[in-house]
Amino acid sequence: MVKALPRSINDDNVITVELKRKFCYKHGRKEQVRPEIIRRAAEYLVTCDLFRTYGIELEGTWTNNEPEDTVECTCSSPEQESNVDEIPDVNPGGTETLLDENQDITIVMAPGEGERPIPLLFDRHLEELALIKVHCAIERKYLVNLSHSEDTRSEISRNDRRAFNMTMGIVFLEELEILLLTGKVKKKLLAMVREFVVPTLFLSISAAEVQWIPLLILLSEVVDKKKLTELEAENLPYDTKTRLIQSNPFICATYFEIKFKEIQKTWSCSSGPFLNYKITHFYYRIEFQHRGSPHAHMMLWLDEAPTFVPCDTASARDISKFVDNIISCNSTGVPDELRRLQLHKHTHTCRPTSDRLCRFGIPFFPNG
Repeated sequence: MVKALPRSINDDNVITVELKRKFCYKHGRKEQVRPEIIRRAAEYLVTCDLFRTYGIELEGTWTNNEPEDTVECTCSSPEQESNVDEIPDVNPGGTETLLDENQDITIVMAPGEGERPIPLLFDRHLEELALIKVHCAIERKYLVNLSHSEDTRSEISRNDRRAFNMTMGIVFLEELEILLLTGKVKKKLLAMVREFVVPTLFLSISAAEVQWIPLLILLSEVVDKKKLTELEAENLPYDTKTRLIQSNPFICATYFEIKFKEIQKTWSCSSGPFLNYKITHFYYRIEFQHRGSPHAHMMLWLDEAPTFVPCDTASARDISKFVDNIISCNSTGVPDELRRLQLHKHTHTCRPTSDRLCRFGIPFFPNG
């Protein structure tokens, strides 16, 4: 961990700083910074709780014009000699009105070189020290113990949007969580198939945020601090709707989850979509498509549903009758709003040329 800011500063300049894992590496992360702003921020941060806890100090000699002469490299690779060519004299008259690349001086820093990294799961103050703009190096203290997911939900649902805009804080453990989740999903789903055999139905439910008027009203109030009527929200330009939706995906995902749970309540009654067939088991997973919209995939096991038996005419007849009772392509009596959501219109994305089939395979033909 860095315990001092090296090199000298100039209040009037913008300098280039490059962070590397090791000094001997060729590439790193390069940014242009204002030394005076960093100095003021550092003077404040060293007074914060976590900086004092970890002993991070600001050296008073860092403003001197005497940079470090040598930097020891801790790489295990053998040292290699490098030939430095002499730079020929440049005609001063030719560079008076030019941006000379020779003046581009980069300060290279390797804060973690020679240090033992701490695993992310065991770094107690990872986010407080990494996301300075959000937490300002102040330890978060709660009256009750919260898990990482509960803590993240609390931060991104607050009225203060600074934490929400820092997407890095939301995806700190994304890669690790995805790997763990994928393994658990496979094991659980395969176990259910072995125990309850093939599922009866497969459902796919997508979100239609652009057409959800209450959601647009809520997003406008949170993002733009502006209250809209239902008519105003319905007549919003498409670009404005997409901007509101993209500005707060957390509210959109939560809204979809609530609507999805409310839809599930209608499945248990006799007048629901599954009639008198009782749902004995189910499994679903919510995924986020490339456009960031939530999408639910669900498998249902229905009680007393017919089972397909190859080369059995009676079994095929029972399944055909079961499907006709559950699924219908007849749109008579269906409201126009619902009909529009169930119809597919070929666009240039699904059919780049007129002689090609739809990439979604629509229309779906019955299996023979």
